[in-house]
Amino acid sequence: MSRLVGAATLLVMLAACGAPNQGDIVGKKYTPEREWSTMEPDYDTKTYSCKKTKTETKTVNGKTTSKEVPYTGTCTKRVKDGYDEVDHYSPEKYRLKIQDGDNVGWVEVDESTYEDAEVGDYYDEGSVR
Repeated sequence: MSRLVGAATLLVMLAACGAPNQGDIVGKKYTPEREWSTMEPDYDTKTYSCKKTKTETKTVNGKTTSKEVPYTGTCTKRVKDGYDEVDHYSPEKYRLKIQDGDNVGWVEVDESTYEDAEVGDYYDEGSVR
């Protein structure tokens, strides 16, 4: 029972950590669309012969003995094999900073809502008053 109460309390606390869905608008932020590229390392797997050991166990007349036996096996190694260009894209974003008592956070809104909003207005689940 106490585990259930603890889990419920945790869920309520986590829900309270998110941005409020209503409250005073205390900030606005527009982030334009952008595209950029980065060079990321490219890796390949190389296979090669290598020396290994294995344990051989033998039982003779009820007595068990073990010994390490060398052999040539196959190993693999991940190696950097140059770089690849990776393209990234971030769409434009319109965000309002909402405060409801001690709970403050950013909500993403559409362009129209963003343009209608002024700091000091009241935001209520998608609409501005």
